[in-house]
Amino acid sequence: MRKKLDDKEIWERVKDIIVKRKLIPEKLYAIPLPELGYLVFRTVDPNYLKALNKYLAYVLKKHGIKIVIRRSSRYALIPEDLIKRLEAKEREKQESELIVIP
Repeated sequence: MRKKLDDKEIWERVKDIIVKRKLIPEKLYAIPLPELGYLVFRTVDPNYLKALNKYLAYVLKKHGIKIVIRRSSRYALIPEDLIKRLEAKEREKQESELIVIP
């Protein structure tokens, strides 16, 4: 039985992938939605991936990421400033974990 994911959990996974994946700096990053869906939902049966990618597109749109169709494939256009903000938040989080208050 598979576990139902909520919007927040999917968004957290997307943020982790964006932060850990070092992309070439540009204004917008066009990431194929099926590739992003495969990274977010690794343990899911491929037969369910199409439906989950639709839900992933919904979550991304909610967070201001535009979904476009190019050459019959859907892409998530992720702005560079969003990537920088997420990386900065991740660095702050890691630094705060390193600080030990006696």
